[in-house]
Amino acid sequence: MIQRAMIQKVLLYYELPVLVCLGLLLFMTVFIATLIWVFRKGSTNFYQGLEQLPLQDLNLLNGQEG
Repeated sequence: MIQRAMIQKVLLYYELPVLVCLGLLLFMTVFIATLIWVFRKGSTNFYQGLEQLPLQDLNLLNGQEG
């Protein structure tokens, strides 16, 4: 109950609530775009190649190729 009164006081004196909505929309847009970019079709091969990079360094140190 105290928290709700505090939020009401803050919003009462806040002059630009549009900026809050704009910030939320910007965050959601970037978040959804990132999800789409990561899970896009054809990205599996790219990420599998990245998965093997640390292991390639170990193989070179042990004298193995591949």
